[in-house]
Amino acid sequence: MSTGAGVHRVPARAALAGNPSDGYGGRVVAVPIQEFHATARLVTGPATGAVGRGAAGAAALAAPDPELARLIGAARRRLFTGAGIDDPGTPVAVETRIPREVGLAGSSAVIIAVLRALAAASAIELAPTDLAVMALAVEVDDLGIGAGLQDRLVQAHDRALDMDFGATAKPVGDHRYRATVRPIDVDGLPLFVAWKAAAAESSGVVHGDLRARFDTGDAAVRAAMVDLAQAAAVAVDALAARDLEQLGWAMGRSFDLRASVCDLHPDHAEMVAVARASGAAVNYAGSGGSIVGLVPAEGPDRVIAALTEVGCSAVVVASP
Repeated sequence: MSTGAGVHRVPARAALAGNPSDGYGGRVVAVPIQEFHATARLVTGPATGAVGRGAAGAAALAAPDPELARLIGAARRRLFTGAGIDDPGTPVAVETRIPREVGLAGSSAVIIAVLRALAAASAIELAPTDLAVMALAVEVDDLGIGAGLQDRLVQAHDRALDMDFGATAKPVGDHRYRATVRPIDVDGLPLFVAWKAAAAESSGVVHGDLRARFDTGDAAVRAAMVDLAQAAAVAVDALAARDLEQLGWAMGRSFDLRASVCDLHPDHAEMVAVARASGAAVNYAGSGGSIVGLVPAEGPDRVIAALTEVGCSAVVVASP
């Protein structure tokens, strides 16, 4: 979204159900988390401090961040090369308030914010799906980062989505990818997000050999992906009916299926166990370092306190 004065803001993302089947012909329900976001704007004056990283709720660093600089450079090369025009070289100021490497789609938020800022300044039109595919190409093709389309679709559309990546899904972008995207209403959904910065790790480590096992026909992995897609379908129906009990089941089922085929970081799994013991239905928000949960009927205080006790940061978030 544009927030005025040429500032382009892109939220974090949290999957409610179905993940990580999006990379395996499955289905995922995910929501933007506006409390955590990356912003980008063009700098017309001195570029001092143009690249910074801020923790959630903190000011951005004044010193340049090499990782952000790498993401920005790759994004602008991809945009201008694809458009067949020369890069004007205008510096881009970036600030991110998304916790790093905890599965909240921080890198893709930066890339999409930069692409939007540069495209707007150069009169390059990008439909949301094209923007999502371009952002994915920046990470996968240009930077060699393992990633999928789910995060970028939610961030490019800037709303909660039901995303079907199965055999009947529609081609999107450059047609290497398929997805049928349906907006869903999550207004007022009582959610919290928790993460453990000390246990951050890249999504490539988290997913490990899952792709290889799927490609070689591992029966357990393939069955889990089918079941994950079914959990997402339950979540969609539950959201339509505002049935929080069924939605909670779909979220918990998604985590349990992941646990059945993936080696989970003990600290990540502990977050789920602690939240469940406090009465909350939860799932991994992304690749593992963060969780998203339904606020229990009695309120968030108990679950937030329990997660804080084991070294997590935890906040209640507003559903868009």
